[in-house]
Amino acid sequence: TYKATDGSMNSRTATVTINVQPPPPVTYANNTGMSILDRNTITSSIVITDTFSITDLNIQLDIDHEKNEDLDVYLISASGTRIKLFTDVGRRGRGFKNTILDDEAATSITRAKGSSAGSYRPEGDLLSQLDGEEIFGTWTLEITDDSHHRTGTLNSWSLIIEH
Repeated sequence: TYKATDGSMNSRTATVTINVQPPPPVTYANNTGMSILDRNTITSSIVITDTFSITDLNIQLDIDHEKNEDLDVYLISASGTRIKLFTDVGRRGRGFKNTILDDEAATSITRAKGSSAGSYRPEGDLLSQLDGEEIFGTWTLEITDDSHHRTGTLNSWSLIIEH
C-alpha cells in the first residue's frame, strides 16, 4: 500500500502490486569430448567464476556408450559435495543423449531405456542437496566404466542452475 500526502495534508492511498520474476536459469557447459575406456574413470570439469547461491540445479548429459549399465556417474560440487547421479542403469541402452537429471522429473533414471533422451530423477542422491551452495569454483563430473568390452565417449555436459 502506498500513501501520498500533499502540502495541505490531503492524502490518497493506493495498493500497488509488484511481481518480481526470478532470473532465468544459467547454463554452464563443458563441450570437450573425452573417451570412456573399459574399467577406467574419467573426470571432466566446469570452472564457474560467477558467485550466487543455487536454488535449483539440473544436469544435462550427452554420452555415447555401447552399454549404459557399465557406467557409474557422480557430480562433485565446487564445495566438494559428491552426488551419485546413477550407477549401472539404462536397461541395455546405448548412451545418454540429451538426458537431463532433475529432482522434479516424473521418472527415475533407473527406468530409462534406449538413448535415454528426456528428464529423469537421479538414481541416488537428490540434487537438492546442493540448494543453497555457492556456485563459484570447479564442478566435476566423474564417470567410471566398471566393466569389460564396451567403451564410449562423454561428448558434453552442462549444469543448469536457477538462483
